[in-house]
Amino acid sequence: NGSATNTAGNNLIPSAGTGGCTVPPQTTGGTIFNNTVAGLPAGTTLAQVRVNFTHTFCSDIDMYLFAPNGQIIELSTDNGGGGDNYTNTIFNDAAAISITAGTPPFTGTFRPEGTLTASACGTTITPTVTTLGGFTAGQNGVWTLRIKDDVGSDAGTMLNWSLTFLPPPIQPCAQNFDGVTAPALPTGWTSTTLTDCASSNPWATTNTGFNSA
Repeated sequence: NGSATNTAGNNLIPSAGTGGCTVPPQTTGGTIFNNTVAGLPAGTTLAQVRVNFTHTFCSDIDMYLFAPNGQIIELSTDNGGGGDNYTNTIFNDAAAISITAGTPPFTGTFRPEGTLTASACGTTITPTVTTLGGFTAGQNGVWTLRIKDDVGSDAGTMLNWSLTFLPPPIQPCAQNFDGVTAPALPTGWTSTTLTDCASSNPWATTNTGFNSA
């Protein structure tokens, strides 16, 4: 899970004041919440982002996720009008609707906004990927949720947030080859090893088959 305490040492959104592009923390990069990820194997992909925070004017919120390697996705910017809160909001590429079509408190699952449009509020943030699947796989390190509040007079509190990763896909097993002797290979073909679906431990038993070169 990500930290509900921002880098300023509190759980406020924004971390100081009530927002506006000409004042901190917008002028210093936004309100930053870190999530240190370790132990991901190669090929592990980011499946979803869940956020849960209060705020009394949703369309003030510009929200981005930064990966350890510097890649950036726009999760949601200026959505929700004068409604309140992002309550257990899940961003997932497979969602039926975009966050731009949602309404506060955005409870449910939505696709990230995902544009590549640069946002200049205090500092400039330029997204580099349009989907969660666009992030380079297997990234260990510090992921950061960055939130800017682009208009004054409203504020909120981070309750919790998290990232969900999927392991790399397992190579599918082949058909049952028990008791079958592979024929001589035709000219130009090469042998390969196939996993036996019929085994009680299908990832441990292999038999020899062939495929075209």
